[in-house]
Amino acid sequence: MSEVWRLARRFWPQLLLLLLLELLGAGLAVLAPIPLQTALDVVLQKRAAPAWLVPFSGSALPALCAGSLLVTLLAQGQGLATALLSTGLGQRLIRDLRARLFAAAQRLSLARHIERGTTDTLYRIQSDAQSIEWFLLDGALPVLTAITTLALMLTALFRLDTSLGWVGVALGPPLLLAARATRPGLKAASRDAKQKESEALSIVQATLGALTSVKAFGIEDAQTQRFAEASEKAVKVRLRIALLDGLFGMGIQTLTALGTAAALYIGVAAAQRGVLTVGQVLLGLHYLNQVYSPLKTLGKKWASLQNQMAGLERATALLTEPAEVPTHPNPTPLPQPVRGELRFENIAFGYDPRRPVLENVSFTVAPGERIGIVGETGSGKSTLLSLLMRLYSPTSGEIFLDGIKLTEIALAELRAQLAVVFQETVLLPGTLAENIAVGKPGATLTKIEAAAKAAQLHEAVQRFPDGYQTKVGERGAALSGGERQRVGLARAFLRDAPILLLDEPTSALDATTEQEVLSAMERLMEGRTVLLVTHRESALRGMHRVLLVENRTLVAHFPLP
Repeated sequence: MSEVWRLARRFWPQLLLLLLLELLGAGLAVLAPIPLQTALDVVLQKRAAPAWLVPFSGSALPALCAGSLLVTLLAQGQGLATALLSTGLGQRLIRDLRARLFAAAQRLSLARHIERGTTDTLYRIQSDAQSIEWFLLDGALPVLTAITTLALMLTALFRLDTSLGWVGVALGPPLLLAARATRPGLKAASRDAKQKESEALSIVQATLGALTSVKAFGIEDAQTQRFAEASEKAVKVRLRIALLDGLFGMGIQTLTALGTAAALYIGVAAAQRGVLTVGQVLLGLHYLNQVYSPLKTLGKKWASLQNQMAGLERATALLTEPAEVPTHPNPTPLPQPVRGELRFENIAFGYDPRRPVLENVSFTVAPGERIGIVGETGSGKSTLLSLLMRLYSPTSGEIFLDGIKLTEIALAELRAQLAVVFQETVLLPGTLAENIAVGKPGATLTKIEAAAKAAQLHEAVQRFPDGYQTKVGERGAALSGGERQRVGLARAFLRDAPILLLDEPTSALDATTEQEVLSAMERLMEGRTVLLVTHRESALRGMHRVLLVENRTLVAHFPLP
């Protein structure tokens, strides 16, 4: 919860103002019934007027009516100001927490996302983050207000009649015991429900992400059934929560009804003895209702409170998870200009420690040297590039750039030296220009067009009605495979980094498109250190050496003419 308070601390002026408004509301609640009580006792029963009403003795009833109207108007104004302030503050709290969660999710390792699935992270960002508004504005702040209200009302009750005051106090212990008894079960059930809802959402995301295959194999009904079954599990948990909450609410309502009945009996008996007036009895019942009001609200919202607490814990857990890879507290700056010499020393790695992918891999790449890496599918070729990008950390061994360990280089500085073209260029929502600018955020349109021309993409862009402002669609659906791949090359041209990593850049292309891409790649490789992972011999043209990865290690070097 410390993360929540750190986030909320930025908004302390608004929180303080909201607290003051809530306290004003509590004070107005104390004043609201006084004109009615005074009218009953002074005007109707001709009792002595209180000191504050003496100046209006000639027009007591109009003064009381005016006072009642004033208190009502103040209460309505307080309610409106509270609603506007709490809505704005709540939305900003959610916005800031979502932004922090999104940033934290991007820092997590790929292995963590693979293990958990991206849907669970999405659920935490979109749904669980909303819990901060409830926790602070419908939970913590109302608790402070309720405590103040209880103190005011109980003080007023004890001043009015000691017996009525003790009726208000008597319900506290059993309610606290009931809340303590039901809290663990409700909170555990809420966590379970959220996890099952996240699992059901993952079916939707996976199905829509593979909709072509789903339609091709005609499994729409089967996927719908899977979603319905997963959702039903969450429904059953929610029903259990509703039952526990309902029983707790019934208990609170029963106890408050008993307390109200006891207060009515005590108050009427006191009025019959002449100890209290009729107006004072009504005033006492009103104050007692104000004491019970937050308790009744708690009864209605108890399950929701536990649900929001569980959601908030899930959200803040994401903030405290370790980053993608260990970073050095005092990183070593790279000497400029970066030459691009790479050295892998006794590298071992496995996504699962029980199943190593690479063992004892060592090789050196000279500045400006072009290295092809070949081997069977699953041999660990692409993993070498992932380790160089520090998407993962080696199990053992070290990688060096210009003689400096990668673990001693700041991640941002390291990755600024790398331009990467993947087997499939994934495009982000937005325009063509924005997607090319991924290579260098903030690049001018002139530089973006120059990179597109170098990647032989410019002519294709000109055929689109909106040119570089063309929306690419989800994952680049508006572009062909060759066009998407050339966007990847344009990103690399724009980045202009000293080290170029190519991971199967032509494997999904036809022969004609492959030649066009290879031609652009040849220009891209000039003057750079290059690591190329490929299965295609045609892509190895222009490499200085080829490394063969086999049986989890490097077994051969093949120099090329």
